[in-house]
Amino acid sequence: MWIKLFYPLCNNEKLIGRPVVIDRRVSIQPSIVSTRIQNVTNSSVSVPVSTEPPTFYEAFHDKGILYDTLPCTAAHVILELIGIYGNLCIAYATYKHKQLWGTCGFLLSVGSIADTLHQLSHFYLAYLMFSGKTFTDLQTCVLVNTIPIIGLTVGLFMTFFIGVDRLMSVLFPARHRVINKTAYISLYLIIVSVYCLICLVMIYLAMLQSPNTPTTCLITDAMPGGVGQTWFTICLITNCATVACYIIVGIFLKFKTSSASDATRRMFKSLAAITAMVFVGWAINACIQVCLRALQAAPITYWYTGFYAGLPVNVACSCNYFVLFAFSKDYRIAFKKQINTFSMAIIKCDLVAIDDNARIQKITTTNGWTSTSLKLI
Repeated sequence: MWIKLFYPLCNNEKLIGRPVVIDRRVSIQPSIVSTRIQNVTNSSVSVPVSTEPPTFYEAFHDKGILYDTLPCTAAHVILELIGIYGNLCIAYATYKHKQLWGTCGFLLSVGSIADTLHQLSHFYLAYLMFSGKTFTDLQTCVLVNTIPIIGLTVGLFMTFFIGVDRLMSVLFPARHRVINKTAYISLYLIIVSVYCLICLVMIYLAMLQSPNTPTTCLITDAMPGGVGQTWFTICLITNCATVACYIIVGIFLKFKTSSASDATRRMFKSLAAITAMVFVGWAINACIQVCLRALQAAPITYWYTGFYAGLPVNVACSCNYFVLFAFSKDYRIAFKKQINTFSMAIIKCDLVAIDDNARIQKITTTNGWTSTSLKLI
């Protein structure tokens, strides 16, 4: 009597679905086979269950509109609209009035335009959040954020270059007054252009490794891999160097009063205030990032905290106009003239009064309406 059992016990595999061939000349007790089958089944390897917390995508990719993200998203959009208006007004005021055509004015206007480009990123983010789509692929995110990343980088470096420019104006005032402005500004633009090019090449190479990765498309999400961390490190170093420049400038203005020009003195307070706001915004962001990493926060907590931590940076980008209005007499006069130009076109009268000690005033009559305007020289 022969019994033929195809029983792969040596490999410890499951018997379910495998044939059992039995010679009909012998009788066999079913309990023996069932016992052997049960033993093999029980001895099979179990699949480990993951205890890792879910990622933001795993938790919310099918949840539709995330209502708890909408207040912060709306705040980003509001700050963006305010920043676009203010920063374009700064650039236009610099272009319009020759009194502001110094090296500092040109760098400030370039930085203002860059901040405007940076904040354009939030429009697409708002579309994703308010539409309920929430996520897009990494390739689309990088393409959409290419111009905002350039703006973010240029704005960061322009803040630093303005600090260097002010430092040079107090350390070498005579040489700074006769410097070739075209070559001087071009040098700064070349430096930041090379850095932007290198940064974008690294971003696109990293993106091509996993272009379909789902992302919420924050501007930081568009710097995949180690690119974002490298950029953030350079950002902190640059901001610290900028603050150091202004500290030195402040010391020189206080103890070497004869070497500084009137233009440097007029602009120092407003530029220092802008730098302080930018530095504080990034410092808050950096502290939050460090704390999250130290606490090993869950991915969902990490995302929400980082999302709200971006607000101080955007507040800083949107407040340039108001800081200059408050601390810089030259820009305040130029802004008031802009406001009166708009109000004259809409409501046919001046909305704000020009400073009484403005150097040149002239009376103009437009369509029967009399207004006072200022001509800056």
